[in-house]
Amino acid sequence: MRVAVLFSGGKDSCLALQKAMSSYEIACLITVFSENRESYMFHVPNIWLVSLQAEALNLPLVKWFSKGVKEDEVLDLKTALSFCRREYGVDGVVSGAIRSSYQLDRIKKVCGELELSSINPLWLRDEVEILNEVLENNYYVIISGVFAYPLGRDLAVPCSFPESI
Repeated sequence: MRVAVLFSGGKDSCLALQKAMSSYEIACLITVFSENRESYMFHVPNIWLVSLQAEALNLPLVKWFSKGVKEDEVLDLKTALSFCRREYGVDGVVSGAIRSSYQLDRIKKVCGELELSSINPLWLRDEVEILNEVLENNYYVIISGVFAYPLGRDLAVPCSFPESI
């Protein structure tokens, strides 16, 4: 099965990609760039790094853009996935969703409408187990944003990176 991987460049999407590589043909990565820094659907911090990651992985990257309006983001995702289906012949979509029912429900709905399989290898896995797997695989991780309970701003350490590396 040929798949597109929803790719933010973060540890979860990288791990989902790694897992998918052992079972599927990866046709492309797809990244939705949201103008909304508080997007419900898409990862925003350091998203500009995905181009470098895709190049290092030698995988095509489909860049899609969204104003980041809640629920309209889902239409943007549908348009992007429709493009991937047409241009790359994908049969399925891989996501790194772990606990966000909001994200997974919408990804599954869009996949159903486009007759694509929704593949979510990390769904409902224990977060500590996932972090341990990330460490076991020698990922180099920099926490650049936290958007899940119980972690909050009080644990954040300010950090910034140049626009290009």
